[in-house]
Amino acid sequence: MCSLPRSRATRHLSAPKPLGRGLYTTKPLNRGDLRAPSGLGPADEIARLASVIDEMAGQMEVRMERLAAERAASTEALLNEVASRRRAENALRRLIVALEDQAKHVAGALHAEAGQFLAMAHIMLADIEPQLAPDLRERLHQVQKSLDSVEARLRDICHELRPRVLEDLGLVGGLEFLADRVARRTGIDVGVDVAIAARLDPLVETAVYRVVQEALNNIAKHSRARRATIVVSQDEHAIRGSIRDDGCGFDVRAVQERRGDSAFGLRGMQDRLEAVRGWLEIVSELGAGTELRVTIPLEQDDAPSSTAR
Repeated sequence: MCSLPRSRATRHLSAPKPLGRGLYTTKPLNRGDLRAPSGLGPADEIARLASVIDEMAGQMEVRMERLAAERAASTEALLNEVASRRRAENALRRLIVALEDQAKHVAGALHAEAGQFLAMAHIMLADIEPQLAPDLRERLHQVQKSLDSVEARLRDICHELRPRVLEDLGLVGGLEFLADRVARRTGIDVGVDVAIAARLDPLVETAVYRVVQEALNNIAKHSRARRATIVVSQDEHAIRGSIRDDGCGFDVRAVQERRGDSAFGLRGMQDRLEAVRGWLEIVSELGAGTELRVTIPLEQDDAPSSTAR
């Protein structure tokens, strides 16, 4: 077997150095100085190194315990916040259900009592009409027309308080009926495009209906719009809606800062949506119209808060 040349072998194999002369002190480790010579023997240096390692391990354990405690406290605070939010949402749900029930009661009583009064008034006017002179009959006809207007307005109020059409026809029919009434009353061209696979939770249907109702009222009162469009769709994650108009638009933040969140009924819309863990986005620009965007998760998980821009 051939042997390697001595020069090449000795180049890689050198005699070991004494342990004591090449070691570094462990005392400066805590100061981060790893180059100071120790002047100690190997046994002393190993003992010192073990002591420093134990000290560092103890400090690390303390830090880990502190971090674990902080993490546990943070997790507990987050869980408490979630629980508090859930309680608030449930309370808001109960409040809205109570308000809807109260509105139904008021609408029923108003329709029954005022409707009965108007019917009796029509009967009495019809009885006395033959006894009146022609000029007085003309005035009586004017009174009858006024009563007809009051009766029509009463029906509108009862419908706003208790949208029976929503119970009978569901969200699609309810929104179409609402848009038709607003178009007839205001002359605004209101388009409706609703694509919902099936009936939704009654609270969700009511929330969408009430938001659209309030939005159309705002359009009629403030926007000077000629056209409005209602779009509601459903995907695997959420119910999504849009109410858009071609009116004058407004500065959302300026209005909220000047008049509070209740301006234009925005606070009421947001409360109804938050009760079903939905949220509202308002997009408006002066001279360029307004769009309200509604999102309601189908799975009632946590949702972002309402935003405006």
